[in-house]
Amino acid sequence: MITFHNDHLAPPALCKLLYDTVPVELHKPVTFVPHTKEYWTRGVHNGPDIDLNLQSIYYNNRTDFAYWCQLLRVAYHEFGHAATRHMAWAANRESYERHGREYKFCEQLAIDWANRKMLELAEHDKRICQPKRLGQYFDGRDAKFKSWARSQFDGGLPNNFMLNVYRKFKSGGQFSTGEVAFKIGATYLKESTSRTDEARFMPRYKLVKRLASDLAYIYVDSANRTHMFFAWGDLLEIKRRFEEYKIVRRGAGDPRAL
Repeated sequence: MITFHNDHLAPPALCKLLYDTVPVELHKPVTFVPHTKEYWTRGVHNGPDIDLNLQSIYYNNRTDFAYWCQLLRVAYHEFGHAATRHMAWAANRESYERHGREYKFCEQLAIDWANRKMLELAEHDKRICQPKRLGQYFDGRDAKFKSWARSQFDGGLPNNFMLNVYRKFKSGGQFSTGEVAFKIGATYLKESTSRTDEARFMPRYKLVKRLASDLAYIYVDSANRTHMFFAWGDLLEIKRRFEEYKIVRRGAGDPRAL
């Protein structure tokens, strides 16, 4: 049985999800840590229990979905250490602590286990069960940040980033079209137009929309413009369609094919 400590700080949906999806034989106490000096460490598997460092997860992300995704991934990663302990028990402890080959081996075992759990969850719910509220810690810190942002920008949304966050929340989406393009590699190199500008990769918005319009979460703004957003579980399918698109274009001899 998993016992949770400081669970008033975390979303109740996370506790229920971990209890339901982690095999019973791996159950152990989980503590939600609000403050830690080791702010770079998002989670710790101590053997008899697991710590999830909320402060580190907060500072390493910036949106509700990113918080939720990292909470899940870090939790599954630490349970992954427990699940793969029988494979990693022989690792040289001294080399592990020096972040040597044994460390990379043990960490990769946990990463692979966590990735499998995330994919299993996405098959059940492509939004990976993201709740509307993320508990006292994240909701509280985000409220403070938004209050500060409004004070700095005359009460309005400070920039396009905040506008995208709002649209995602209202539509139920988790990634913008541009974010999807970068994640699946649907970008093109934009050459610099002046000596001061650097060449940079730009997302292929229209291509993503054409390939995945049937998967989109739609948001219509006040100017009656349509914006498409997508869920975490859509990425693999969009990536598959994009790879098929590239094969077809190459077969047709299109010099612009990626």
